[in-house]
Amino acid sequence: MTRIAAVVVTFNRSELLLGCLRALNEQTRRLDAIYVVDNASTDSTEDTVSRFSREAAIPVLYRRLEKNLGGAGGFSFGTRLGMQEGFDWLWLMDDDGVPAATALAEIMAVGSEMGVVNSLVADIKGDNDLAFPLENFPGIQSVQQAQAAGPVIQGSASPFNGTLVSAKVFGKIGYPSRGFFIWGDEVDFLQRAKRAGFAVGTATHALHRHPKNKKSQKSLLGVANVQYVADNGRLAIFIRNYVYIMRQYEGVLNCVKFIAKQFALELISVRDVARSWIVLKSAFTGLVYFPETVRVQRTDSFVPDIAKSTDFSPAPAK
Repeated sequence: MTRIAAVVVTFNRSELLLGCLRALNEQTRRLDAIYVVDNASTDSTEDTVSRFSREAAIPVLYRRLEKNLGGAGGFSFGTRLGMQEGFDWLWLMDDDGVPAATALAEIMAVGSEMGVVNSLVADIKGDNDLAFPLENFPGIQSVQQAQAAGPVIQGSASPFNGTLVSAKVFGKIGYPSRGFFIWGDEVDFLQRAKRAGFAVGTATHALHRHPKNKKSQKSLLGVANVQYVADNGRLAIFIRNYVYIMRQYEGVLNCVKFIAKQFALELISVRDVARSWIVLKSAFTGLVYFPETVRVQRTDSFVPDIAKSTDFSPAPAK
């Protein structure tokens, strides 16, 4: 029998997490387990998981990390846990996603022979809007248009938002690389899966509700809008990660354009020499040092420090 576990990564969003977990518990194609990887939350996350476990119909496996490893670290660890337990598929999502009750059944109905099958990620506030653009299909801008295209849109996915991944994929290409921390780990993992020959697609009737993508942008000389990251620490991560992604998967020219736009934005529009220097230093790291870090972390023996480990069994039937 095919065994499927969900892997949910969370940080300080206990109420959103509860909605996600309840949606997983209500799947018409029942899961075999739910892994909750808690990135050292300081809110009521642990209590929320404990309370949820009393209503859950399936095992809930809770791991709270000693420190926040970001989404990348959480998925890197959570997918390793699932593979160690021998699950055939892992269903990956953040705590702010809410899968429809039939989502998993719809995915398995059309994607059981694929390597990576995504839910259709719809805006949690709108019936017909997509939360994220569909990769490689800019003309599809609504749920209705996506579903009209067919039961599966081949070659497109929005990981890790209701993304079902076969154990065969992890066995061949390894795991998400935790060094990304945030941003880019999912893109890197998806591109590796594609390059390894795995079929990738989006199951258009498997709805996964999620807050709409809201990236901050600033105008560069009135000619182009460029993504803007206000926090300096996050700016460094953003530049490093996406310079790596662009160089690996989109070519040298696109990589150079990306660096030039980000540098010009900080120097000309923001008028901050220190932030311009962050762009250059982080771009250098993304080109020179980061590739080896990413490569090693795909298959290394990664065991983070665990602050709390609790396995909840289903509540006994009344």
